[in-house]
Amino acid sequence: MIPKIKYGKGFKGALKYVVEKNGAVIIGDFPGVNKMCQLVHMAQAKNRKITKPVFFMSLSLHPTEHLTELQWRDVGETMMKRLGYTRNLYAMAMHTDEPHPHIHIVGCRIRSDTLKVVPNFQENLRASMIAADLEADYGLMKTAFRGYRSKKGVSLGELALARRGKISEQAIVQNLIEVALSGQANFATFLSRCERYGVGVRGNIGGDHVSGISFELGSKTFKGSAIGYPWKHIAKETAFNPTEDLERLRNAVQSFGLLPKDLPLETQKELVSAWRQKHLSGARFVFSISQLLGHSEDSETEEEGALEDKEKQKATKRQKQGGRQ
Repeated sequence: MIPKIKYGKGFKGALKYVVEKNGAVIIGDFPGVNKMCQLVHMAQAKNRKITKPVFFMSLSLHPTEHLTELQWRDVGETMMKRLGYTRNLYAMAMHTDEPHPHIHIVGCRIRSDTLKVVPNFQENLRASMIAADLEADYGLMKTAFRGYRSKKGVSLGELALARRGKISEQAIVQNLIEVALSGQANFATFLSRCERYGVGVRGNIGGDHVSGISFELGSKTFKGSAIGYPWKHIAKETAFNPTEDLERLRNAVQSFGLLPKDLPLETQKELVSAWRQKHLSGARFVFSISQLLGHSEDSETEEEGALEDKEKQKATKRQKQGGRQ
């Protein structure tokens, strides 16, 4: 089952393509084109910051495979739920214009209850992982990752590790950089966060020109261009100003020798908070904050509880040591 996701601006045209194409079979509840467009436009009108509020997905099987309409409904609803579209308007339809069975899903990325957008961080990757689970549930061919192309340098080997609850140092540093860039951080804030998270930063500087950037975590160094964070991207995201920021880059700490689980508890709490704000710790996210910090829990509440338990354990240990003295 191969998932493909795109985003767009116009909802009505996409919706009519999905539900009105010749041979289309609408799956699940559908209030009609005009009613759904009205509801979606109401949600969009209350959150105009989102430039591409329309979600469009296809799920395709091998030509020799088949799912019933009821099974397709379960597949589509499971996919949308696990991607975080639990309070969003969307429609599904099965198309018959290709040799391979497939469905299309079109929806609004803006939640109907909070009017906030559902985060789409690594959404194609997450969809591929969910599809892999659905393949196992329905006995389908293992094709989920054939349509996936990583922009962040995540290898299939790392995906396999993630599914077993493990995470590589490369994947850790990618997630830490993503959090450090969150909230439209300027370059000074980005460097400050990297320092707090134990990520060393080294610029490839010649004179007054920066030609590249690399990051260090633990004992390993990663070229930014090799892990999906080249200098051009970092400079653009942080609005790098050579006049003010070049010296900051020269003086950045290049090595810490730490992993996230070794960071101070307050810093770990900061990571949990930043992760929540970006909604990166949702169910089945490929690299949860729990994995990042070496915990086994998956929910945000449990993550915070793990940190609090860790603090209590340390306090108890200090008290015992004080009593023995």
